[in-house]
Amino acid sequence: MKALEKLIKEAVASGKYKKGTKEVMRFAKGSKLILVSDSVSDKNRVSIEDQAKASGIPVLKFRGTSVMLGRACNRSHRISMLSIRTGSEEEIQNILSQK
Repeated sequence: MKALEKLIKEAVASGKYKKGTKEVMRFAKGSKLILVSDSVSDKNRVSIEDQAKASGIPVLKFRGTSVMLGRACNRSHRISMLSIRTGSEEEIQNILSQK
């Protein structure tokens, strides 16, 4: 989980991310990784997974609620989905292999 937290913090610091279900669905193309919290409805989760699969973007289920994902991004509000546009392929593969 440390590698994931580091990647989230780098994305937030550089501004290369989108947060929230609507934004992530709208701007999924060009993302390197999509994080989905436990709080997302099945309908939205399936929708983003289908969209990501068509674009070849990995989707990772974040082990925690939207409140925990918000805290990982240093935000005081809930974040249900996070689209990360930064990070190397090696970092992302390392995170996906740890799940």
